[in-house]
Amino acid sequence: MGVAAAVPAAAQAPAGEVTVRGFADLGFVSFQARDSFEALFGSSSAPAAGGGADVLMPRGLFAQVRISRVSRTGQRVFVFGGQAFPLDISETLTISPLQIGGGLRFARPAWRVVPFAGGGLGWHRITEEAGFSDESEIVQETVTGYYLAGGVEAKIWKWIGAAGEVEWSSVPDGLGQDALTVGAAFGETNLGGFTVRAKVLVGSW
Repeated sequence: MGVAAAVPAAAQAPAGEVTVRGFADLGFVSFQARDSFEALFGSSSAPAAGGGADVLMPRGLFAQVRISRVSRTGQRVFVFGGQAFPLDISETLTISPLQIGGGLRFARPAWRVVPFAGGGLGWHRITEEAGFSDESEIVQETVTGYYLAGGVEAKIWKWIGAAGEVEWSSVPDGLGQDALTVGAAFGETNLGGFTVRAKVLVGSW
C-alpha cells in the first residue's frame, strides 16, 4: 500500500506537487482456503515478495501499482470424506498478483510516523504445474479480486523510508469451481487471505 513519512514542513514536497517513489517488500500471507492449502502444501501460509511504485498527490491522496509473487510446492491429493490422501505427485502453485489501487495518507507536519489506508483491484495470474507436466499440461489462468490495506510509514534517512502494512484480499472463485478440485472438496474457492508485510521505500517524499 502507499508509503511515506511525515517530516518537518521545510523538508516536504511543496503543496500541490505530485511525486513518485518506488518500493520493495517482503511479507507472509495466510490463505482463506486453509484446508485446501494444508492438504496440498502442509501449511496455509507462505512467504511473499513484491514491489512497485506510489504516486503521492495533494491532500494526502496516493495511487499505487504493485506486483508480487507467491510460490508453494507440495503434492497432489485425493479428498474423500473430508480427509486428504497423498498421491505422491509433485504440485507447484505460483500466484502472481498485479494490484492497482489508491488511498489516503494521514500526514501531519509534526508526525514522524504516518498512518495510511486504501484498497483496489488485483489480477492474479495462477500457474499450476505437476512434477510430470510438459508445457501443454501446465494450467494457467487469471482471476480478478480486490483488497483493503492499511499501515504506518516513516522516513529513515534522506530518500529512504520504511513501512509496515496489513492487507486483506478476496479472490472469489480463485481456486475454481470444478467439482474434482481440492478446493471444491473442502468447500473453499476463495484465493484471498491476510498478508503482513514490511517495505523499503526509495524516492521523493
